[in-house]
Amino acid sequence: MIYDQAMNVELENGQRFISNFKYTLKDDVSKDPFQEAKKNGISMFELIETSDYDKFKSECNSSMVGFV
Repeated sequence: MIYDQAMNVELENGQRFISNFKYTLKDDVSKDPFQEAKKNGISMFELIETSDYDKFKSECNSSMVGFV
């Protein structure tokens, strides 16, 4: 486990995989960030930082799309 952000898996053959857990913006920040950014510009999200834990909802039972 990497905090509540990801899971690191290392296989016996040396391959390593990292799966980032899914997260979304909380509804009080934005109900639909894609549409709001399209309408108002991305600048409305520029002040959000990774340390703003109160603005994000972690969904640790799902992972984001990734790559190997």
